[in-house]
Amino acid sequence: MYSFVGPLDFDDPPNFIEIRQRIEDQGKHMLTLGELICLFNRVDSDSDEQVVNVLKYNFIFSNTGMLWTPAKVYVKDDPDIEDGQLQMDEVEFDIGLEHDDDPSIRCLSTEKLDEHCGSQPHDALAGNPYVVLQAGEEGAVQLAQVAANREQGAYITYLPEPRPKIIALSLGGISSVQRIFDRITVGCLDATARGFGVAAENSDGTT
Repeated sequence: MYSFVGPLDFDDPPNFIEIRQRIEDQGKHMLTLGELICLFNRVDSDSDEQVVNVLKYNFIFSNTGMLWTPAKVYVKDDPDIEDGQLQMDEVEFDIGLEHDDDPSIRCLSTEKLDEHCGSQPHDALAGNPYVVLQAGEEGAVQLAQVAANREQGAYITYLPEPRPKIIALSLGGISSVQRIFDRITVGCLDATARGFGVAAENSDGTT
């Protein structure tokens, strides 16, 4: 079971950190990008209009962070939060990758990153190394399935700024002229941005 956590649950529009804290306070967990894509695929297939509208007109935060550097882009599921700030450290990630002791940390060279971003046809997504980096192999396959049902496929973004971001999804994507696109958008947002999150029961069934 899953539930949306967003503006209606707070006195003021919440950011990522507030949403994740609320979900954890409920004894639940926030979906990572790979898990969120699987949910999008299921919802898109089920054609639940109310839920699809939430996904279409809003960005939904995943519990997956991204850190860009000139040489590499790092991704981490369930990134650390300390003193109300998202914490992602390049040196710490390199140590974890060197010892191969944390599968939640991944990285990719930025050398050809631009080639893997922007508008992408659905049949290119499962093998897109940047998508696989963010969502895992199964998540990339599921993203391709969602994009196949959208007129404009998928739009993949990153921000070349050396500070932590949160990866988020939308079934639309609003342009500067307020046009709603028929595509799935994978975007990177500041942790202070406003949006929605998805809470799920823990794997042991606790709530």
